[in-house]
Amino acid sequence: MEIIRAASTADLLALTPALVGFEPRRSLVLIPFVGTRTLPSALRVDLPRRRREKEARELSHVMLGMLSRFRGVDGVAVVVYSDATFEQERGIPYLDLARAMTANLERAGFRVVEAACVAPDGWELYDGTHHARGRPLDEIAASSVSSELPERSAEAVPEVAAALRASAHLRLLRGDLLDADIIEVIEDAVTAEEWTAATAATLLALVTSPPLRDVVLLQWAFGRQTGEDVYDQSMLWSAMRERTGETMDELVARELAEAAELGVEAEGVQHAGLLRGHSDAMPSRERLGSALRAARRLVAFAPSEALAPALTIEAWMLWALGRGSAAGDALDRALDHDPGYGLAHVLQAVLGAGMLPDWVFTAAAGAHAT
Repeated sequence: MEIIRAASTADLLALTPALVGFEPRRSLVLIPFVGTRTLPSALRVDLPRRRREKEARELSHVMLGMLSRFRGVDGVAVVVYSDATFEQERGIPYLDLARAMTANLERAGFRVVEAACVAPDGWELYDGTHHARGRPLDEIAASSVSSELPERSAEAVPEVAAALRASAHLRLLRGDLLDADIIEVIEDAVTAEEWTAATAATLLALVTSPPLRDVVLLQWAFGRQTGEDVYDQSMLWSAMRERTGETMDELVARELAEAAELGVEAEGVQHAGLLRGHSDAMPSRERLGSALRAARRLVAFAPSEALAPALTIEAWMLWALGRGSAAGDALDRALDHDPGYGLAHVLQAVLGAGMLPDWVFTAAAGAHAT
């Protein structure tokens, strides 16, 4: 990962949206530091509706709990994105909340690198010397960091020609798919600059089948070997379902119970754990970046009936990168298209509990950060 140097608070504030994954609004953002470097992502939560001490204390407790899981983190930058202006507040917004948060961080042993507020009419430090009107937002916009960040357009859903999209949909309806090993199709798609209509149709068919969707998702994230393992287990479980009449949930529960009785690890269940982020083995950020681009291309090709799985895969990739807020936005869109989509609800519950994948925390000490 390219190192971007932030020499001033304005530089750090210019960098913050890239760490969060989007431009925050009404947010408290904590940027973890290992020494003088940040991690490649930040923690974000909505600001509390009420500004009472109780809400500040509860928010501090949640954020400290998440920070404590990062290995090697010794410092934190605190950024409040306020909807209230300096003019409305007659001074810097959310001062009491910022004071409570920084005091709790310091008591917990974290070094507070910076504490700042960004409001619609200015920005300022919570350092006791702040100006009542704040500093100009132009200082953030003029930061040299802005020119070093990747173009945001690279993260948008790619445009797909209408004729190509229509051809993919027609192939999907007819079942006119690639006659090739699906592991090869999945692997080629994650690195390809463009997809053919046949490739898109084949991938759309795969992700609308939950067992094969998991193969696509986990292979895109972790690589070919994981894809092969998940595919083999999915085929085994499908055969077991046909033979026993059990649901997938019942099969998993029985597998876990039998393994616990024998004192061994349940075969295949580790893949369900990967979906929930239970692994210290961190997938490559470069691989996840390619997987996120592939997921967004899948969204661009998807007809309405395939949008929920495509958006959920996009959400999972964002979550795997530590970008929980952006993942939540993608999940909301997935559930708008299919309110009953199971994996979206599972991931939404994980996000609602403030959970990030295990590998986000284990990566801290060795992060190639900014």
